[in-house]
Amino acid sequence: AGSFESSAPGPKPRPKPKPKPKPKPKPKNKPTPKPEHKPKPNPKPKPKPKPKPNPNLGLGLRYAAMAAQLEALKAQADAKLKAGDFAAAIAGYGQCVDGGGGAPALCNRSAAYLKAGQPEAALEDASAAAAEDPSYLFARFRAALALQALSRHTEAVFTLETLLRHPNASTFFSDKQKQLLFRSLKKAASALRKDQQQGRFDIATLVTLPRPPNCNNYTSAAVAVAMTPGAGRGLVAARDITEGELLFVERPHALVRARPGDDVERLYAELVKEMAKADPKKTALLTSGGDESTMAVPALADFAPASDENVDQLDAPTLRSIMEHNAFTFTPSESLGSDAEQAKGYGLWPFSAMLNHSCLPNASRVFLGDGSMLCRANRAIPEGTEIVWPYFNVFQPLVKRREESVKWGFTCACRRCEAQAAALEENAALREADAGFAASSGDSAAQRELVERIEAAVADPDPNPNPSPNPSPNPHPNPSADPKTAWVRSAYMSAYLDHSLRVLGAGADDAGAAETAFEALCAVDPSHPQVRVMCVVGMGADPGALWRDRCEHAHRVRYGSDLDGDSLERLMALTAEGVAKFSDGGEADMD
Repeated sequence: AGSFESSAPGPKPRPKPKPKPKPKPKPKNKPTPKPEHKPKPNPKPKPKPKPKPNPNLGLGLRYAAMAAQLEALKAQADAKLKAGDFAAAIAGYGQCVDGGGGAPALCNRSAAYLKAGQPEAALEDASAAAAEDPSYLFARFRAALALQALSRHTEAVFTLETLLRHPNASTFFSDKQKQLLFRSLKKAASALRKDQQQGRFDIATLVTLPRPPNCNNYTSAAVAVAMTPGAGRGLVAARDITEGELLFVERPHALVRARPGDDVERLYAELVKEMAKADPKKTALLTSGGDESTMAVPALADFAPASDENVDQLDAPTLRSIMEHNAFTFTPSESLGSDAEQAKGYGLWPFSAMLNHSCLPNASRVFLGDGSMLCRANRAIPEGTEIVWPYFNVFQPLVKRREESVKWGFTCACRRCEAQAAALEENAALREADAGFAASSGDSAAQRELVERIEAAVADPDPNPNPSPNPSPNPHPNPSADPKTAWVRSAYMSAYLDHSLRVLGAGADDAGAAETAFEALCAVDPSHPQVRVMCVVGMGADPGALWRDRCEHAHRVRYGSDLDGDSLERLMALTAEGVAKFSDGGEADMD
């Protein structure tokens, strides 16, 4: 019997799960391979943009061509100048000027004009160059050389001094050019000194420059120091002196400038300190009070600049006494120059201190910005006559003038004071008017009434029975036949001026009032500033020749009879500028 196998199918067996494959371990520290770099194909080059046309390129080329042409013209002109062909050089530099060469071309032509003996044209070109380019300092130097050639030494010195003080001068000029500037200044200053030593002072320039050159001392041969009757030492005319003639110019021996708020005592103390530093020999020439008849009369040479002689200084009390008897104040109304306010101060001028006082002066003084004092004759002075000027305001009543003179240690007994004293004694109406003068101050109506009372008091009791219907005004009134009435009027001048200036300024038909005031002014001091004020106001009211003629005459009396036309016009313009600042309706200032 064999085994038995069943032929029927039985259940399928479950399949065994397949094992999960184990993850392959990552290799340690194996760098990640970089993708292979495949170079990019070169891009096609972009076309370069075409350059835009420069609109200034042609202009620049033209400028370069012009500059080259100007340089060539200048070189040709330089050669002509060096060869002495000044006309051709002037023409060549003129082409440079016309071609736009500016200030340098003008200065080059100025140099050629100067070489050719045409200083006026040289100055014109130099001035045009300075105006066109103020930073081109060569223009001022060329102007100074032209001024020097024109003998305008004051302006030349001023221009060179100003140029050397310019903040850019040290960098603009080379050392060699600076040496040339200093040599030019020395030459101009020497010429100016020679001029002034001979009495030639450019007064119009000195009074208009902001910082005029320092003046040099000068004394005319027409002046002498002498003992005078009753007044001690004084100055007298050594020959006949003409109206407006320059008598002397003196620099200050000691000087202090006033500051805002200063009092007189501080100025006195400062001046005494300055006197202690000055030449004691010259200081000792002055009186410290007392009888001058016992003092020696100094020679003109004693007032010369200090020498090397050793002289002991005076003690402080003596210096103080000398100062009190001889010092001057100077104020902007008396001073000249564009910077007149800076001129205000107190000082000592030894030669000027020799002049005695009079209420009828024949000399006047003018102060310059550097403190120099100029003295001129304000009327003709015969030989042997004492030269006198006012110590104080002489256009006030007699009693006030005497009070002022007593402060100076004397009582004025001049012809005018004696004549007015006699008039007051004899004329009761005048005494009454005189007594009311102080009360009228500042009141226009009261001052006009005062003028009417004085006119009534001094009226001629026997007037001309056949007066001229249209009397012609005297162009230069200086009544010498019988000036006593004018002297009386002048004592109340502030009242007369207040009325007459109002009349002139308003154009009122009252010529008599203005004529009366003007005559009284000129009778006492024809050089007084108020004379010029009246002239300027009169010119504005009446454009005719009368007041202009008077104005010219007044300026020649004050600043010199030898003034040329240009200087006269400049000084008249300066006066007109001052008058324009005069406040309408204000009381006339006679100080």
